[in-house]
Amino acid sequence: MAEVVGPGNVTPVDIDAAVTDRATRFLSATGHDRVRVITADAERRPADVVPDSGFDAVIVTVDTWHLPRLHMIAEGGCPTTT
Repeated sequence: MAEVVGPGNVTPVDIDAAVTDRATRFLSATGHDRVRVITADAERRPADVVPDSGFDAVIVTVDTWHLPRLHMIAEGGCPTTT
């Protein structure tokens, strides 16, 4: 994602520490220093994860019954599901 979005930061959030630990190791090894990997339940939105203005985009890559993450998107931002 960091290479796709261009300048700026990317913040992936996953509830599984094994996933985030592995991602952190690989990102560090490949020089991706603009990626801040967070271990948390994204639906519960830890306060220190979301910028005050919100994210420019949120991509949900798991099954979801609703989109509770819409409140994390900045005004004019883009929600996306895959």
